[in-house]
Order: sequence, then structure tokens, then C-alpha cells
Amino acid sequence: MCLPSTQVSQFYRLWLPLLNFANESLQVVPSFFVKGAKNKVDFENAIKVRDALWENVNVLDQFIQSNPFQLSADEISIVDNWRHHHQGQFIIFKALKKHAIFISQDEIGKVYAVKGLQS
Repeated sequence: MCLPSTQVSQFYRLWLPLLNFANESLQVVPSFFVKGAKNKVDFENAIKVRDALWENVNVLDQFIQSNPFQLSADEISIVDNWRHHHQGQFIIFKALKKHAIFISQDEIGKVYAVKGLQS
């Protein structure tokens, strides 16, 4: 029910630089990394940065245009596609072998098959 480890690694390799960029641009928290721990993310701070990012999607555009971490064209395309994310309230209807079924509480009739990153 989870993504392959290569895709999970790729997600974090792209997501963390984007969050870092968003935090530097929007100055949401002093750091979303745990002090004294290399590349360990403070979950609560990361959520604050994520929420600020989606409230200011222009930061995503700035990240893509400036490409400060010198991502490949394919990686930039993946990041660009994140603008089509879905957020809101969901009910987990059923957990299956390959994915879980999420039902949107915000959009009537919308159902999603969701794979976890690590669990």
C-alpha cells in the first residue's frame, strides 16, 4: 500500500528543498529542521510551512523559475505537478492491498485511491 522506496526518496529529495525555499521566502518558522539533527524535520514546523506554501502558491512558481537546487527538468516537472494537489477533509473508507480509498468531505462524489509514503 506504499510507494516504492525509490519514489519515496525522490519525493523527499524534492519536497524538503521546496519546503526550505518556502520557509526562507515566507519566514514561517526559524527552521523546520530539528536542531542538532542533520536533515531531521520537525513535523509540526513542516506542517506550518506546507500550509503557508499552499496559501502562497506563487512561492512554488518562484521555486520552479529560480530552480535554486538545480533540479533536472523531470524533477521540476514533478514539483510543478504538485500544484494540482488535493487538500481538505477526507474519510478513509477502506484500506486495500495497493491503496486506501479516501472519500472527500469537501467535494461530494470525489473518491481517491491513495498510496502512503512509508506507512
